Amino acid sequence: MARVFHMISREGDLLAAEVIAAQEAAGHETRVVDLTQVDPNGDYSVLLEEIFEADSVQVW
Repeated sequence: MARVFHMISREGDLLAAEVIAAQEAAGHETRVVDLTQVDPNGDYSVLLEEIFEADSVQVW
């Protein structure tokens, strides 16, 4: 099982939602961070941890 990390940078991206759903249905461990909902002045250390722990990082 692959660990896939998705960073969403646009609201309402249907392609991203479809790809994420397909990866989850295939049994991959998926993590998603919606950057449109994150405080720009926030702590990004968790984001960096997720990037380095993932087998694949996808930015939408």
